[in-house]
Amino acid sequence: MFGMFTYVDGIAEGHFMKFSYNETSGELNNYSVRTAEGYDKIFQSVVIDTFAPDNHKIAGSTFNQWNDTHCMVVHNNPTAMINGHSNSSSTVVSFILNESMDVEEIDMGTGDRETVRIFSDGLNASISVANGTIDIDNSTSDVYVNVTANEGMFVFRMMPYFAGEGIGPMLSQAVNEGKVSNELAVLARDGDALAVENVYDPRYSMEMVKVGEGSISLNLSSTVSEGKVMVIVFDDETLDPASGISVTLNDEDVPEAYIEEVLNSTGDAATDSVYALIDENGTQYLVAYIPHFSTQYLSVESVSVEDDDDSYLMVIAVAVIVVAAAVLILIKRKSM
Repeated sequence: MFGMFTYVDGIAEGHFMKFSYNETSGELNNYSVRTAEGYDKIFQSVVIDTFAPDNHKIAGSTFNQWNDTHCMVVHNNPTAMINGHSNSSSTVVSFILNESMDVEEIDMGTGDRETVRIFSDGLNASISVANGTIDIDNSTSDVYVNVTANEGMFVFRMMPYFAGEGIGPMLSQAVNEGKVSNELAVLARDGDALAVENVYDPRYSMEMVKVGEGSISLNLSSTVSEGKVMVIVFDDETLDPASGISVTLNDEDVPEAYIEEVLNSTGDAATDSVYALIDENGTQYLVAYIPHFSTQYLSVESVSVEDDDDSYLMVIAVAVIVVAAAVLILIKRKSM
């Protein structure tokens, strides 16, 4: 779900991507992502116009660089995500494609989002921006995808190389359409827990409160009230859904629905919350629609197999007692 970065002599490398880094300009070069065969280069470089980073930092599975005006985060997870934010209305971020990659515009309909698809054989990715523009410049031998954020957020996101025809394409499409605000990967082992968040809309946040003992609990918050889809990714060792799960929002049960219904939900009443749980090769994707925001509490718990077995055994025991009593009465009547 995610892995640690290493950074030595200007080379940042993780399991899911690698690139070289110019500490003076903040430029990412030879940005390559994990495939089934190894690494494939997506970008020759990623450049923020007139950017001079004050600092950069490796923090677990993220690579961060920033100054007073701009910030950029690279995520070492299956999406190989790059996201950034600018306080300037005129800053251009240029993604210069590797020669093996193609690009096409995606019609997002109405709204303040623009998206392009980047692809080649076996690779599928997108660049999207909220409150900004994307221009494709192929006037030279190199193809530039130029993003102007207009004080908004831009996101590059890969479809994971191991994704099949299930949750991967649907989730990528929902992210591109601005339906998904956050995606949190959670890993718990031996009493310790790690959580890494992909933020697609900076107005929303997910804060891990508790992980372990068969449950995951989160605080959800936002500066706006608009409902959004939030995603929690975990494995069977973190929380095993084999016996079923219970999902509650503010201690109220959330009903289960089809994934398509969750991703297309638009209601704003508390009763409009729904969730879907998708298993992809042992990785669990819990996709929940949160209909409105202030501060909310989301809890995911596995249903106790032991409790279920106890209740089942109790029913059997009661049945045996009833049958035994009937037999005794019958025998007594016969003896009379």
